Amino acid sequence: MKRILTLLLALVLLAGAALPAAAEAADLVNWEGFELRPLYYAVRKRDDGDSTLKVYMRVINNTDRAIYLKIESANVDGVSVDGIGILNCKAHTDTGDESLEYCLFTNNGAGDATLQNPKTVSMILVMDDYETYERLHTEFVTLDLAPLPSEVTVAPTSTPEPQASDFQTLQKGSKGDDVKRLQQRLIDLGYLNDTADGSYGPKTEAAVRDFCSQNGLPIDGTATPEMQALLFSDAAKPYAEPWIPLTIGARTEWRDKNSDTFSFRTQVVNNSKTRTVRGFELEFYPTDVWGNRLLGDGITRKFTTTTTVGPGKTAYTLWAVLGASFYNADVIHMAITRIVFDDGEIRDDPNPVEYTCTLH
Repeated sequence: MKRILTLLLALVLLAGAALPAAAEAADLVNWEGFELRPLYYAVRKRDDGDSTLKVYMRVINNTDRAIYLKIESANVDGVSVDGIGILNCKAHTDTGDESLEYCLFTNNGAGDATLQNPKTVSMILVMDDYETYERLHTEFVTLDLAPLPSEVTVAPTSTPEPQASDFQTLQKGSKGDDVKRLQQRLIDLGYLNDTADGSYGPKTEAAVRDFCSQNGLPIDGTATPEMQALLFSDAAKPYAEPWIPLTIGARTEWRDKNSDTFSFRTQVVNNSKTRTVRGFELEFYPTDVWGNRLLGDGITRKFTTTTTVGPGKTAYTLWAVLGASFYNADVIHMAITRIVFDDGEIRDDPNPVEYTCTLH
């Protein structure tokens, strides 16, 4: 009997030795040499009472390109949440690189309890080429947190929230490590598609403007101490592209105002970080010096142009002809009502923003 028990114990030990380590789960994504492998997760409760969920990942890139990942949508236990972190641009490691990164999930009006005891995370992962923005892969994944080790704490974190007094004002022309840190945070949140080189140039200024616009701060292109305190806090909102990223720019031109070919064109700006617009519809109507509509009440004209505008680029529309009957036009009212992207997607704006240009 003693010999039988010894043999059984040996078999159990051998079986246990063959089991995989519990500290590392199976790949969440394994696509042509690019791997995301969940390692562990942590729940934190901030001083403001909201909880956050961090899922730490091993990122392995054996592809031949740098890769940009983001979350299209995410939910925890079936409830919608905001997903940010490595999936907003941190996973652009080079070929063969391996790094430890994390994705962060925060409440989206779902209630604090949703993130205090999470069980599953579902999300759509989108992989783009970091240099060309080419769409490489889209995958819906569900992560079961049960097998992962956890570092769960519901007490306030010991790390204090950043304060305005921790920062100095940065603006166009500033240089140094503080600028580099600012740029990296803007990159991580998706506002800056560039490298953190420590030089505050036009791209950094534009990224600061976008951050301030989407986070309810004054927009002047300056990284104030107050702006940086919010930027480096957990409350900072990641970049979200507008439904209609094309806006009318600061310059409108016209020609031949007193002839049969009286026409105008206007500048347009593509505020998208990643997508190219290859056509759009401009709706417009003229008014005279008294504000009377010259086409009649409620009547507008629509003008379709195939002007291509790349991400962050500015272009002009084609010339739109008004004609000699509008020689007394004083103001042109314009709005972009429809766009088409280079991949063929068409979007309509149900509430277009109206811009005006005075013809004198």
